[in-house]
This record gives sequence, structure tokens and C-alpha cells, in this order.
Amino acid sequence: MAKTEQNVTNETVEQNEAAVETITEETAVTAVMNGRAVSGFKVKREKFKADDGREMWSYYIDGTVRNRKVKVSFVAYDKGGAGYEFLDLIFDTKDAVDLVMYDETQKDFNGKIISKRTVYEIQDVDEVTGVVYSYKVKPYRETDKAYINIMLAEQAAKFKKDGK
Repeated sequence: MAKTEQNVTNETVEQNEAAVETITEETAVTAVMNGRAVSGFKVKREKFKADDGREMWSYYIDGTVRNRKVKVSFVAYDKGGAGYEFLDLIFDTKDAVDLVMYDETQKDFNGKIISKRTVYEIQDVDEVTGVVYSYKVKPYRETDKAYINIMLAEQAAKFKKDGK
């Protein structure tokens, strides 16, 4: 009886490992297929002074919503200084880089969707080597997400109207 339980356990572990690998590969493929530079959305950065006097960078895109100028702010995805150090590396040679967005879906072992989210990446391609430098960021506030969605909707409406 113990031998049967051991076989079932080993088979279950192997199936679960296969399911995890499939989900991981699927997520990676989805990211590559759906990742796209959002036309006209260039992320810029500007210096500001923190409350303690240190000079720091803020990251943003300029946009227009209903003829009003808006600024959509982004922050490093991980906490601490490492994320901002990597953003400095991306902006090392340019004043503005692409905002890349794609949808990411997480599934359980049965294929049921657990969650969906939009991923935002700041991305630059080295002109000499062709190496892609990319780092995940997130909108600073919920209103920043709302502005991006409206700007995308307005962009799509203009595209449809102009027939391009």
C-alpha cells in the first residue's frame, strides 16, 4: 500500500512540475507576442530635490486628456535603490525611452485564470549592440493608470477616425 502511495505522490509531483513549467513558458511567450511599444509614449525623467536635500529622478510621460496637459508618473517596481539604479542605466544614453505594455495572465494547475494584469516596462535598445534594456515599473497612483487608459482609448479613437 505504501508503494502505491509513493507512486501516486511521484506522479503528482511530476504533473505539478510540468504544469508550472507550462505556465511559465506560456507567460513568457505571451509577453513577447503582446509586448509592444506604445506609439507616442516616451518615458522621460527629471531631477527633483527630496525633502532631505538629495537629488533624485522622477519618471513620467506627458500626455493630453480632453485638451488638458497631464503627467503620468512611474516608480520602480521593486522597493529600494536597486530598481532606480537600473533605471539610471537605461537612461544612461538617452533622454526618453519607450513605454512597453503587455497583459500578463496567471493560471493555476487546472488552467483556470487566477489573475490578469497589465505590465509596464521602460525599454531601450542599445544602438551599437542591439541589447534590449528593460525594467518593469508601475504607475505611481491609481489616477496614473486611469490617465494611461484614457490616453490609449483616445489614441485608438483617433487612429480609427483617421483610418490609419
